[in-house]
Amino acid sequence: MSTNQATVTHWTDQEPTEIQPGIQEYTLFDAEDTPAERVSARLLVIDRGAIYRPDQFHGEIFYHFLAGNGILVWNKDHTDLPLVIDNDTGGWIPGTHSYRFENTGEGPMRCLVVSCETEDTDYGVRDGSVGKLDTFTPTARKIDDTFHDFGANKASAKNLAVAGYQVFAPGKEQGLHYHDEEVLYVVRGSGKLVSGDEEFDIEAGTIAHNPHEIEHQLLNTGKDKLGYVVLEFSE
Repeated sequence: MSTNQATVTHWTDQEPTEIQPGIQEYTLFDAEDTPAERVSARLLVIDRGAIYRPDQFHGEIFYHFLAGNGILVWNKDHTDLPLVIDNDTGGWIPGTHSYRFENTGEGPMRCLVVSCETEDTDYGVRDGSVGKLDTFTPTARKIDDTFHDFGANKASAKNLAVAGYQVFAPGKEQGLHYHDEEVLYVVRGSGKLVSGDEEFDIEAGTIAHNPHEIEHQLLNTGKDKLGYVVLEFSE
């Protein structure tokens, strides 16, 4: 089992593997790289015209589309539902559901995939949600008009406790804090992550995993807004 330390990497530091025709996968970290050994993260590149069919597993997956557009065909409530997806589309889907992503756009699709294994496999046929993460209009908390959180509907999730997009203005920072197991993926800007007794430089394309109850904070040290996808998984 890993020690209680953060895992931080950049997706371009990894070598891709073709897992299906036209589908490249970058492994960002595996579950065994983390203390709880249940959360893993990948980045998918879906070529133009390609179809991605995920394997089923006992758990749930959060998707955040970073670029491109296409459709999600989701067998939900015993019906194949076609849903339009493009950049900033996000949502969670039970790993036991049947679905596929089709790239119907002009270029490749790029997607962050974070999965969490669970012993609770009692997902219903209507569980899960997909929608646009609004990166312009704050819908939840706001601190000093500089920190915004844009949440996603996570009703009926077993372990996914927080799912959203957060923004820091230049020069702003969090206080040291701790909570549930957390995954951060930087979408724009640059800054620093302090986690435990370590400090990491972060930028667009960086992913970080903070274990359960390890003290950490984010600092925006750049000249642009620091925007990132944040996920928390409860015990």
